[in-house]
Amino acid sequence: MRSSLFAYSFSHFCVDFACFWLLFGRVMTAGLPLETVSLMFLAYNIVAFGLQAPLGHLCDIRPRIPAGIIGCAAVAAGLLASSMLWPALLLAALGNAVFHVGGGIDSLSGGRMWRSGVFVSTGAPGVALGVLAGKSGLPLMLPLGMVLLSGVLIAALAPRRKAPPARFALDVSSHAPYAALILLASLSVVIRAYVGAVLPLPWKSASALMGLMPAACAFAGKAAGGILADRLGARNVGVIALLASLPCLVLGNAVPAVAMAGLALFNMTMPVTLCTLASRLPDSTGFAFGLSTLALLIGTAPTFFFRLPDGAAVYVIAALIALSALCVLLSTRNQEGGLPHESSKPIQYPAV
Repeated sequence: MRSSLFAYSFSHFCVDFACFWLLFGRVMTAGLPLETVSLMFLAYNIVAFGLQAPLGHLCDIRPRIPAGIIGCAAVAAGLLASSMLWPALLLAALGNAVFHVGGGIDSLSGGRMWRSGVFVSTGAPGVALGVLAGKSGLPLMLPLGMVLLSGVLIAALAPRRKAPPARFALDVSSHAPYAALILLASLSVVIRAYVGAVLPLPWKSASALMGLMPAACAFAGKAAGGILADRLGARNVGVIALLASLPCLVLGNAVPAVAMAGLALFNMTMPVTLCTLASRLPDSTGFAFGLSTLALLIGTAPTFFFRLPDGAAVYVIAALIALSALCVLLSTRNQEGGLPHESSKPIQYPAV
């Protein structure tokens, strides 16, 4: 299982690198009107994040689908079609969605939160370096080679699943009613996505290195969050990390070292909220992973349409972080092992 986690985590870096190389090396440099570019970025987000829930459900009921390999192949096809911007964009976004489902299911196999934290963490540096590579004009062969290597690694190190589907064997969700728990955990993800998108970091543009620091902090926070949650408890880590991040991000956002500490703490909740959803949906890990990415889409979508008034951001961010901590408090519990809720059942959908 560690070999499959390595394959998917490395590939997560490569797939996100390739997609953002395409966005910033092709779409942004095509001389299109700003409105068109914004629409293309929004379309990418809708496909890449919004489709993961239905694709995850499909992989839950058809566990033999090699989602990781298919995702890498689709992203590679998008790169090869990069002279045709819309087809390339949609192919890459679809490949990104399919890949994430495969990796998400693999990371939720077993009963530890550190796996999902490690898998998701590598996406942040992939995005940041992909943006930098695209802006720098690095050639197509770099992202294409990375994605093809990723497909080979997944095929070699992550054997195809067989029925029954992967089951999440850890219970870290509270005993809140089913719908309330899903809403609370998803709302925490929505808030994390929105705050991460609107948080003012005036030092970030000082140099290329400083511009990479938020991604490095997200990487460290997500990976460490899962490890600490396994040792200290999901609720303890989630709530304490969020409350500790609040003064750092609200009062110290202009001070690089303080803001970086706050960003790492803020991102520690990622494996906690994901595993909370998976705990209540133990036989539907693909769908649970997709719900968390749908929440990310909902959280970032408002930034395409409006911005907070100057001076109001810190107050909104403070309130949202406090609300996120409350959501984690009500939706999680501390437990290092055990079986999921006895009442948990695979999601049943009506026949169509």
